[in-house]
Amino acid sequence: MGGGLEAGNATMTMHTECDGSLDISRKGSWQGHILPGSVFVMWGAWWAYNVCLAVLKANHSRPYAAQPWFRMGLKRFYWMEPLLKIILPPLAVSVELYFDHTAFRYLYCPKGTQYAGRYAVTHMNNWQHTSIYPAFLVSGVTDVLCLLGVPLPPGTGQSVLALAFGVMSFIMGSHRKHEPLDAAVHLLLFYSMLLVTAALLAELARPSSPALGLARAWAAVFLGAWLCEVGVIEFDGLPQWSTDYAGSAMFAPVVWAMIGLLGLDPKVEPRQASMGPDAGAGQTYTPVSDGQRWPAAFHIDV
Repeated sequence: MGGGLEAGNATMTMHTECDGSLDISRKGSWQGHILPGSVFVMWGAWWAYNVCLAVLKANHSRPYAAQPWFRMGLKRFYWMEPLLKIILPPLAVSVELYFDHTAFRYLYCPKGTQYAGRYAVTHMNNWQHTSIYPAFLVSGVTDVLCLLGVPLPPGTGQSVLALAFGVMSFIMGSHRKHEPLDAAVHLLLFYSMLLVTAALLAELARPSSPALGLARAWAAVFLGAWLCEVGVIEFDGLPQWSTDYAGSAMFAPVVWAMIGLLGLDPKVEPRQASMGPDAGAGQTYTPVSDGQRWPAAFHIDV
């Protein structure tokens, strides 16, 4: 019994501000999911385009070979992909810790507060996110070093890129979430990141396979699409994604699978349904205390 009480107190502490007040508000923002999600979608589409182009240009004297990044056609933007990996992470860190908030998201509780010197728990999400970005900066620097002719082992660029996605997967996998829906969508996000990491490692093992290059591209697009969908689920305030009932967490894997397989986003909306033979026209089910919010009849718009 004492153990259960301690666990409950630990959960409460997870939501405690530095001044001792309780904050159970959802962290993050809509743009904090849509913007990086869009970047991954465009990045994956760029990879897919270049893999297809490389396959068309391949011949016996110059067979297809996997690349960690692809050159742009215009000479002025030749190094654009590695340069973006160097430029965007510091910008993302700045947004994560400052520009997307009213004040800097400090790591430690400041002096004079109840929990001075402890980690600011309500800022942990932001600091976990920022720990993802440096690995991509290292990947960009590695690409530039390879391009400048620094003698690095073959496959170094691909390995460091896989490491960057692996770090991101690890951070997301250890992301603590307490609400069932929040936990479900972030677990699926973790799986999406693992798919990119696995595709990169497989491509590293078989660099002559364009199918693995396309798998890497698809996984990146899928990751970005799901990240955007998480922003919609958590911040658009749609009733079907309410955290007050179990249906939202149960249906999240269906949406994830449909996006991955078909690129579709099934939108579930409540259809007006009669409450019984004595119900008036147009009456619908209403929320009740046990969380049963929806009528039995649904339709899916694709």
